[in-house]
Amino acid sequence: MATIDGTIRLGTVPLSHSQSQWFIRSRTRKAYSINNNLLFSRNSHSHFPLSSSSSHTKHYLSCSSHSTPHTHDELQQQKHADTDVGDVKRELLLLSLPALAGQAIDPLTQLMETAYIGRLGTLELASAGVSITIFNIISKLFNIPLLSVATSFVAQDLANLSSSTSSEQGSLIEFSGNGKPMDTIPQRKQLPSVSTALVLALGIGVFEALALYLGSGMFLRLIGVSTQNPTHIAARHFLSLRALGAPAVVLSLALQGIFRGFKDTKTPVLCLGIGNLSAVFLFPLLMYYFQLGVTGAAISTLISQYIGMLLMIWHLNKRTELLPPKMRDLQFGGYIKSGGFVLGRTVAVLSTMTLGTSMAARQGPVAMAAHQICMQVWLAVSLLTDALAASAQALIASSLSRHEYKVVKEITNFVLRIGLLTGICLTAILGASFGSLATIFTQDAEVLGVVRTVALFVCASQPFNALAYIFDGLHYGVSDFPYAAFSMMSVGAISSVFLAFAPSHFGLQGVWMGLTLFMALRTVAGFVRLLSKNGPWSFLHRDLEAGKENGTLPEFQLALDGVDQAQLAGQLFYKELEANKIPLSHVRICYSPFSRTIHTAQLVATVLNLPFQSPDCKVIEDLRERYFGPTFELLSHDKYSEVWDMDAKDPFVGPEGGESVKDVASRLARAMTIMESEFEGCAILVVSHGDTLQILQTILLAANEHKETTDGDLASVLEAVQVAPILSQHRKYSLLTGELRGVI
Repeated sequence: MATIDGTIRLGTVPLSHSQSQWFIRSRTRKAYSINNNLLFSRNSHSHFPLSSSSSHTKHYLSCSSHSTPHTHDELQQQKHADTDVGDVKRELLLLSLPALAGQAIDPLTQLMETAYIGRLGTLELASAGVSITIFNIISKLFNIPLLSVATSFVAQDLANLSSSTSSEQGSLIEFSGNGKPMDTIPQRKQLPSVSTALVLALGIGVFEALALYLGSGMFLRLIGVSTQNPTHIAARHFLSLRALGAPAVVLSLALQGIFRGFKDTKTPVLCLGIGNLSAVFLFPLLMYYFQLGVTGAAISTLISQYIGMLLMIWHLNKRTELLPPKMRDLQFGGYIKSGGFVLGRTVAVLSTMTLGTSMAARQGPVAMAAHQICMQVWLAVSLLTDALAASAQALIASSLSRHEYKVVKEITNFVLRIGLLTGICLTAILGASFGSLATIFTQDAEVLGVVRTVALFVCASQPFNALAYIFDGLHYGVSDFPYAAFSMMSVGAISSVFLAFAPSHFGLQGVWMGLTLFMALRTVAGFVRLLSKNGPWSFLHRDLEAGKENGTLPEFQLALDGVDQAQLAGQLFYKELEANKIPLSHVRICYSPFSRTIHTAQLVATVLNLPFQSPDCKVIEDLRERYFGPTFELLSHDKYSEVWDMDAKDPFVGPEGGESVKDVASRLARAMTIMESEFEGCAILVVSHGDTLQILQTILLAANEHKETTDGDLASVLEAVQVAPILSQHRKYSLLTGELRGVI
């Protein structure tokens, strides 16, 4: 046994039903250039088996083609390079229409509830109105973050699932508009993002219910309804009843986010429609026929909320497992971190809007009435672009997870154009009809006169409103939750300062100047992020065609020195096979779907005289290079150190839009399971990449050390060792030039 610029350290460990031995050889490949510009520096790493052959022994050899962070992998290029952008645009519009209907259902039902309660008397209407306001504020504060985060996380999980399915079945399952696969209905899968969202929603819902039920009196006092107020008793009773529906409301919003992640906006509309339709029949029945009054209204709403929620759970259960087999599979960390950012953003929005309402109230009852009319119109028309933004979020999150940057770019440009056009059209429509719309709410001439003084701001702000909502969807689609939060806090602070002083000089017009400024600054913040070359949108400013270095074009295969190294690796491997009396009929080659690794596998197969186009050679998608995200795309390998520093701090969190160490370890465990099940008793050559092999060594060595604490099943062993203290150390297994190293 010889050494190559280093020493050999060998060991063995039983994995699954076989015994495997590994060692690694590393050599440096010549720098690879394109158009005379030095872009990449690559290393090749090889694992060779040294143990004797037996019918129950697997031998793994791994060759690595080490590259800088990449843009596309070959399989995705083949599947999606010809994506019909027109289809994506149509899908976006088809998703938006049901989403718009879904957002309009609850407000319409609340209006109907208010109308029925209004017939009971002024006291009942006032008490119910106060209670509904409190309930809605609490719901927005905690529920919107869960809705927004769930959409992105589920869309990403589904994209990753379709990739892993393609590696196992040879075809990619695509989820088309409204959640139906293009080809076949997928088997029910376990999606951690779905289970986590449901568990969190249930917990938050129970917490909200207890808080609203037990603290109803406190909440009423906070908004100025004291115990001496004639509406206090009725409002407290109504709020206590509505509190019982909090779990259903939170779960319903989480389920809507989950279905959006499935790119399905029809199912929530149907379920919520049935639930709210039941309320239409229950309102008069319970309120008037059974003479329950306001209590009947609250009970009707409760029943409708639980009907809609249960119907959505029933439909979701057909597609995915609702709860994981193990609690450790839940992704609380990601949800809490991202949800915390969205919570901060929501607080900033509510604080600014509440300040605006407070300043309007100081102008007197007439000004306040005019402000409420303008605000209702302002918020109602925003549903159009908000629905479009929610649909764009789901499509972008899904496409970005598959590294389809061209599709993301087209969606972004398209949705911004549609948003701007919608805003301009709304400006024209409201400008021509706002006077007539205002008369729907009141016939008071004095109030209508004040409305006309601020109508200009309501109309002129529509393009800003539309783009601001669109940018929210774009931020969430690329999981840019920190920027969404901090930019909103900054914008809210600036606008709040203006709102605090302008009304004293300009009256109600000053309030609407501040609100227009608020939306304009949100739009500016969105454009600033899109124009940044360092954030998650950096790929918009790069030549996406350059990302085809991982494609199948011949010019992106190995350089001449790389060919020599691959052939040398094949020759050394062949000698090891002969030395250990392993027949070539027991040799299999598994490789990453990139052009360089395919080329390497072909060359080694030629040396071994194995037919490359045969079952002996298998492409496994999960062996692909680690994806470092758009921030590091096409940059020098010197940037690796930044990623590795993040890995050491938290291996469960990757670069913006990229894979974490945990993500890579999970798919490598899947790849190992596939190889173990399909190639029993074979020597396996694994052709992969630098970071991928580092992480592979990490979990294999840890599995060797922890094998006695598990049930011995390979999948269980590999899953058990995927914890932060182990994964954060993957850099310990980097390969030096010319090093020959035993793995296990």
